[in-house]
Amino acid sequence: MSAHLSRLITFLAQLVLDFVYRDNALPKVRFQFLLCSLLNATAVGCLFYYHYDTSCGDPDKPESLKPDPKISEEANICETTEGSETVQNGKIEVKVHSFMDTFTVAASPFFMYSAGSILFDTVHPGVIPYALLTTEKCHLINMVSPVANLTGPLVLFILETAGKYDNWNPSFDSAWLFTVPMTIVFVYSLLSVHSRIPSARKIINNRPRVLAMTFTGALGNSFMDPLSFSGVAKLLFVSKDFIPHLGVLLAHELYCITIRYFNDKLSVGYNVVRNSLGYVFPKFRPNHRMSKWNTFWYVLKQTFRKAIRDARSDLKLDVKKYL
Repeated sequence: MSAHLSRLITFLAQLVLDFVYRDNALPKVRFQFLLCSLLNATAVGCLFYYHYDTSCGDPDKPESLKPDPKISEEANICETTEGSETVQNGKIEVKVHSFMDTFTVAASPFFMYSAGSILFDTVHPGVIPYALLTTEKCHLINMVSPVANLTGPLVLFILETAGKYDNWNPSFDSAWLFTVPMTIVFVYSLLSVHSRIPSARKIINNRPRVLAMTFTGALGNSFMDPLSFSGVAKLLFVSKDFIPHLGVLLAHELYCITIRYFNDKLSVGYNVVRNSLGYVFPKFRPNHRMSKWNTFWYVLKQTFRKAIRDARSDLKLDVKKYL
């Protein structure tokens, strides 16, 4: 939730800076970078304060992943050669999971973030709303999007405060149902650009429909995002049934960062190809004579090529000279 709150604050600050520095972009970038740095430093400071200067102990959370040596001596713990489980007098078993075993347990929340990112980040904001509306009509949608992004974390925060989200249980796997409306939004946003289907064409230049689609996608992603990160953490650290392999947590963090960057670059590549082929507002009339099948493969191949080229340009870009 704090991440989305900081994004909302940054967005509001950007609106103020747009009024103050209308024709000079460099001061806006510098001030926004300073603001983001201060927010990150404040967040890190609060994290250290929470863990080291306050009593934040959780009785349901195991104090250590290692067995107590006193209990080990009294219970005559016998560990198997594989290191897969620990038996205390034949009564208590604490399994030590390998990386693959831990990954299997946390697979559902592990992939939630990537599913939401693929269905939403690849079409927002390049297709919805900016490809389907004029820039002036997109202002209201940009104001509503941060609210939708904050809804999921806020709901989960309330549930956790009320004790309804202390542990991960199979009922939270139902969050995958959010991918159904998100898939519909994803498909129809592309159909409105590339097809002549009446129901899809009605979306073009229709702000209420584009607003509803954007809000639906952002709302679903606002649940998939925090459920993924918190779900993996809860399965690894709150569960007392096994000792997890912490490499899964690191793999999840790296995977989410990579998939988000990959989807952002795919969005850039797709929009470059779309514009070059003539699929632009308001009529989306192509400037080529390729068949639908050839167009599909051309767009697919060129999207990846443009995405790779854009990623390379990021590494070589001098922001000061660019501005």
